Amino acid sequence: NRTECAMAKSSPRNLEQLLASLVRAERASADARVSVGELLDAAGQRSFGPLLLIPGLLVASPLSGIPGLPTTAAFFVLIIAAQLLMGRKSFWLPGWMLRREISQSRTDRALRFMQRPARLVDKCLRERLVTLTHGPAVYVIGAVSMLLAIAMPPLEIVPFASSVIGIVLASFGLALIARDGLLVAVGLACSVGGGTLVGLRLL
Repeated sequence: NRTECAMAKSSPRNLEQLLASLVRAERASADARVSVGELLDAAGQRSFGPLLLIPGLLVASPLSGIPGLPTTAAFFVLIIAAQLLMGRKSFWLPGWMLRREISQSRTDRALRFMQRPARLVDKCLRERLVTLTHGPAVYVIGAVSMLLAIAMPPLEIVPFASSVIGIVLASFGLALIARDGLLVAVGLACSVGGGTLVGLRLL
């Protein structure tokens, strides 16, 4: 219908478009803080790609330094990935998570920080290995994302560890939005490699 077509047209198709949407949402906020719910609304359609990309970007950005934010993002990803694996077509999030707020000044700095890398990333995006971005592959992404979310809270005390996980989650989300399966392959390789290194350290 017309509403679905309008949503599809307004949904970001690359990282620069998404960041522009987030900037508009952040500046439209009535007070000095912006909520997670407002950022999610700016992402467009409530599908798995944007819902995975937003927390990934938050954790990959300098905002990861806010105490508790990586853990909140991990719970967010865990809830969404679990619902995906259960076969739900629409996703539910608790109100307290959507109401979690971040100061506009910090959000603005983080978005500005990501704008230049976003331009470089978008130049490399294209539709390829599309089979890795839909069907059964999405459930694999969901399962790996759930494992990464479980690993994130204990790694919050390790410098940059959460940011690396955020980059992988953001790669998965962007891959689903742009239908670029190469990002899925890279994200899976990083997840397996990182998991192997952690396992060897623990042995």
